[in-house]
Amino acid sequence: MIQTSKNENQSGVSCLDAIHPQRKPPKVLVEELQTPEWDEDEWIVSTGKRVRDIVEGKRSGCFYLNPLFTVSVSCFSPEFSRKARKCQAAWYRRVDQCLLRKRRKRLERKLDFWRRQAAYTGFLIIDGKCVPPHDWKVLENQHQ
Repeated sequence: MIQTSKNENQSGVSCLDAIHPQRKPPKVLVEELQTPEWDEDEWIVSTGKRVRDIVEGKRSGCFYLNPLFTVSVSCFSPEFSRKARKCQAAWYRRVDQCLLRKRRKRLERKLDFWRRQAAYTGFLIIDGKCVPPHDWKVLENQHQ
């Protein structure tokens, strides 16, 4: 299991361990936000603020955030992963329609890791801890 997900809630169970195999997974909530201004700095600030609210508030559960969407659920599930990936793809499509893909890729490369996540990739947060993008696939494979 990935260290960033070891944070336990008050019941002593990580949200990654919370799904009982016989139970129906909890409902995944997808919130589409107002279309942000086409300003990379605004994307970074608005997404960063939402991430900070979750992390500093030590909110339990799973969250995926990008400038246009918030996906949330009480515990990680394949459905959460699918919806988060769909929201990530929808955000990339929206950006590519305005910036063109080549320009987006060029802009992404100029940003540091955290700013790139805030503006483009999005953040996966589990039990108040940010999960690096290179670990997302590992989580998805563990919970298929």
